[in-house]
Amino acid sequence: MELVFSVFVILFGTIIGSFLNVVALRHNTGMGLHGRSKCFSCGTTLTWKELVPVLSFFVQGGKCKTCRSSISYQYPIVEAVTGATFWLVAQTFLPLSAGGVPLLVLAWIIASLFIVISVHDLRHTIIPDEFVGVLVFFGLIRALTLESRWEIIGTGLLLAGFFAAIWHFSHGRAMGLGDAKLTLAIGWFLDPVQAFTAVTLAVWIAAAVGIGMLVARHSTITMKTEMPFGPFLALGMLIVYAFNFSLL
Repeated sequence: MELVFSVFVILFGTIIGSFLNVVALRHNTGMGLHGRSKCFSCGTTLTWKELVPVLSFFVQGGKCKTCRSSISYQYPIVEAVTGATFWLVAQTFLPLSAGGVPLLVLAWIIASLFIVISVHDLRHTIIPDEFVGVLVFFGLIRALTLESRWEIIGTGLLLAGFFAAIWHFSHGRAMGLGDAKLTLAIGWFLDPVQAFTAVTLAVWIAAAVGIGMLVARHSTITMKTEMPFGPFLALGMLIVYAFNFSLL
């Protein structure tokens, strides 16, 4: 039964991941979310066989069936990551009760927002206010329902204030204001120790990736190369939430 549930969650997650790709790609383009998916190169409307999450990409060799133009690896990666994330989040709710289903769905919605923000930040190095605003709202509601509400709210404000100060004094060169807003949401979603752990992990992982990129591609990557921080914040939160990890 547990295996069947896991397979269902992963498949469901990849389907949602396909939708999240659409959201991230069409945001602020004027395209909206209505209408059938089309090839960006030739404009051909895609059939359902070309839209099966992950599988269609590899069956077609990563190319459009009509014009044979290359399809971005973003599609299967986001779909697979969403499936894995949904599965990890679901593990924290097992054994699942009837009362836990709405909370699990809410957790998936929050995870989806983090994924959309990460994809958009990777593509455009900016975190949309619309998405992070929803996260901050949910985080505040969550914080206000707990006995330690003021401690959690203070932690979020402290984290956000720290990164906002970096943004302000660097005139936006070292940090985006959207990152500060995202740390505010993380501070309100997690307990204080977990929040600091998530942000610290994000900084460490980002630093490791940045150093690795400098070493591997020294001719094109420099110390001034802009690197989005949102995906690392999302990864730090996922690690802490899914594995109950703490640096203490």
